[in-house]
Amino acid sequence: GATFTDNHDSTGTFVWETDFFDAGTYPGVTIVAADAEDPNVKDQKTFPATVTNVNRTPVIDPVNDVAANEGDTISFLVTASDPDQTVPALSAVNVPPGASFADHGDGTATFAWHVDYTASAGSPFSVQFTAADGGKSAATSCSIAIANVNRPVTLETIGGKNAVEGQLISFAVIGSDPDTTPAVTATGLPQGAQFIECAIGARAFYWT
Repeated sequence: GATFTDNHDSTGTFVWETDFFDAGTYPGVTIVAADAEDPNVKDQKTFPATVTNVNRTPVIDPVNDVAANEGDTISFLVTASDPDQTVPALSAVNVPPGASFADHGDGTATFAWHVDYTASAGSPFSVQFTAADGGKSAATSCSIAIANVNRPVTLETIGGKNAVEGQLISFAVIGSDPDTTPAVTATGLPQGAQFIECAIGARAFYWT
């Protein structure tokens, strides 16, 4: 890639536009000056040329923002490259609880998260991804927004009840909600029956 031009005025010009893969020492660069009338009359000088390595910054590809629901599974690939043809190391910060980030050692990494049903409380999550070559680094980030999912209420089976007139009938009615405390109510109660709270998320039926 280097050139040497005789300027025909007892000077010459050495030009070398180095690229990013020329780092090293070149000990045998020789310049020769020869008599124009007798080429055998000449002098020469040899000098070393040293090209210092320049570490360029890795490149990490943008990561799109993510929107998901509680209970969903999120998985995507993060990719990076290095113009110096090394493999950058990938890392992540602010990874949500329960999520994982695995560097595959080939310029790619996987973010994976099976979102639990409490994640919306901390949403949105801003996750930063970094590609580093040991000297320089580049980063990108994405927002992960998690929407609340209201899970269904369940009521324990009550079953049919038999009684004798004048005797007390009583039983508990228990409801549960994985997200909150359910309100347990009743309609169509017989005259004289009571339906009162006996515990959180539970009521008791009384009828004589």
